[in-house]
Amino acid sequence: MTIRIPDDLARDLEGIATAQNKSVEQVAVEGTALSLGQREFAWSCFAGRSRTASSQSRGGR
Repeated sequence: MTIRIPDDLARDLEGIATAQNKSVEQVAVEGTALSLGQREFAWSCFAGRSRTASSQSRGGR
């Protein structure tokens, strides 16, 4: 699925992801799931991803 968002929101998500050592996708999915009251879903989506995999999806940052 592709979701189009304004550039400033994309930059904000990138900053949050970098600060949390997560991928932008992980931050977006977790935030969406949490806003829908699905905390367990948010946690389980990326529980198996390693820190290396997350940083690689952000271009190694």
